[in-house]
Amino acid sequence: MDKELHYSHPVIRRIYLYIFIVTFLLFFVFIVLYFSKVQPNPEEQTTGQQVQAPALQIVKKGNLVLSVKNNDLNQVQLGQTFNLSVVASSEDSSIVGFDVLLSYNQDAFTIGKATTPLQSFQLFSSERGNHQSFTGALSVNGKAAAFTNTQILTVPFTPKQKGKYTFTVLPSSGKETTKLVEVETTKLFAPEVTPLQVTVN
Repeated sequence: MDKELHYSHPVIRRIYLYIFIVTFLLFFVFIVLYFSKVQPNPEEQTTGQQVQAPALQIVKKGNLVLSVKNNDLNQVQLGQTFNLSVVASSEDSSIVGFDVLLSYNQDAFTIGKATTPLQSFQLFSSERGNHQSFTGALSVNGKAAAFTNTQILTVPFTPKQKGKYTFTVLPSSGKETTKLVEVETTKLFAPEVTPLQVTVN
């Protein structure tokens, strides 16, 4: 009768070794296949970069003009509230938003609640250290349109001191900028500004 092979027999040990090696190779192949699927291929990465949104472009275009409403002489009386108008032109480009950084002498004037005659825009206002920041945003159901000598802001002021004072729009302050936002939202217009000098009698 043949003797039974003990597990420590060289033949048995060799068989175990072969099984171990085959198992290890199968595991290695599995790992390689798995990570080859997880890794994005270069074409997909290139395609992903191509569909990324383009960087915003800042273009010097359009203008903002400040004036005292219904007052060509720009002369106002001490203690009498007047309305400052901000009129914009965008040179045929449709606008969906704007930011205006209005600078004035805060010691000489008290500012009131600003409004916009643009019915399709919502207006937001915040007081900064050296200016008043206004943001206009097209409402959900609003329709973008070009600004052609269009009044976008009405800001009431009450003089507290006599003298001559300049109202202007700052190009930038900190991270804020004065701009008109085109409908494509990839271009920001930096408008030319015409400041205003007001005489308080």
